[in-house]
Amino acid sequence: RAKGLSKAAKKAIELAVEANPQDFESHVELADALDIAEATAERRAAAASECLRAAELVSEVDPDEAAVQLGRALDLDPTRTDALDALERILLAADRAPELVGRLRDRIRQVDLGERAALYERLARLGAEILDDRALTVEAVEALCSLRPEDADLRARLAAEYAAAGKNTELAALKLREIG
Repeated sequence: RAKGLSKAAKKAIELAVEANPQDFESHVELADALDIAEATAERRAAAASECLRAAELVSEVDPDEAAVQLGRALDLDPTRTDALDALERILLAADRAPELVGRLRDRIRQVDLGERAALYERLARLGAEILDDRALTVEAVEALCSLRPEDADLRARLAAEYAAAGKNTELAALKLREIG
């Protein structure tokens, strides 16, 4: 759409957004104008913000388009927890939790180690509270333990998950590591 536009054209789109902040297409065009391959982190963050605004404008009437824009915002800036929170709400409301799991897994691969723990926590919560998926819960808690091996509460949580899942071999190995 707006990729490769001149500065004047980008400014015109910015003015259109300012004049009519409720216009979905203007936000998408501005995001396109800001999202260029050589974009600075600041421009990518601005483009992500425009995608988030566009998603907010259409979330009630077109949740699929809102999900597309939120996914795009996360592609531009994987650290945007506000976009991830909104995407989670939309996908869960649409009974699309498995898609959310996939998107969370994608995000985990895109962010640095420091941000992965929060994503694994979301996966564990989804597995335990929404999907009733013990394997997903165990996988997420194991990953959390690998990120924070010194966390005794987390190891206790993993032991409880292993016990609930009937993973006696893994539970025994965990207990042995605790002892020795």
